[in-house]
Amino acid sequence: LRSNPDAPFLHFLGRTYSYAQIYKQAVAFAAGLQGLGIAKGDRVGLFLPNVPIYAAAYYGAMMAGAVVVNFSPLYSVEELSWQVGDSGTRVLVTLDVPELYKTASKVLEGSALETLVVGSLAEMLPWHKGIALKLLRRSQIAQVAYGPSIRSWADMTPDRMPAAVPVTAADLALLQYTGGTTGRPKGAMLAHCNIIHSAMVFVSCLKLTEADRSIAAVPLGHVTGVVANIMTMVRCAGALIVMPEF
Repeated sequence: LRSNPDAPFLHFLGRTYSYAQIYKQAVAFAAGLQGLGIAKGDRVGLFLPNVPIYAAAYYGAMMAGAVVVNFSPLYSVEELSWQVGDSGTRVLVTLDVPELYKTASKVLEGSALETLVVGSLAEMLPWHKGIALKLLRRSQIAQVAYGPSIRSWADMTPDRMPAAVPVTAADLALLQYTGGTTGRPKGAMLAHCNIIHSAMVFVSCLKLTEADRSIAAVPLGHVTGVVANIMTMVRCAGALIVMPEF
């Protein structure tokens, strides 16, 4: 970011986001979270498909000192509600896709979740695709009931810097739920050093550089997506081609 802020970071359906653009969104989201009272150690959940704001929300939550909780966009109301309660998630980020918004809003109504943040898919697309979505495919955009507990992504990204939060390598960074156990999924506790080291291993073993590109064909909300795709490309300053469907 420091050496080449305008280098491409994410390619999404014909639109390219630079490192500087995602960094700016992440910083603003961190400030927005702090405005809601989110402090170090609080849980911020990501209930998102593969879209650009995943990266901004992920890094923004960590800039605010929060712990990211990944949720599969395929979860039912019951599955999402249980994991929100188990993790203690206070803020949940989702998208204005009808299926996702319907599930997330029901969880908001029936759990201890405090705030739902809803991103606009149309605003993430190239301008002509965004207009086409709004004009020709209105049924694919949820009718969001914005209010004190349901905020838009734009409202959650004020133009100000967040307060600095001291974070150590051993601090908890990510709760990644895994179904590879008996009973309900368990939240695997990953520290900052765990995920950074994993990304370093990918970069070293594959000899990746800033000239390399990676296709994110797996869910970014899966540990493989977040570590092997996002974290690894940031580590080598490469670019990620984000596939919205797996």
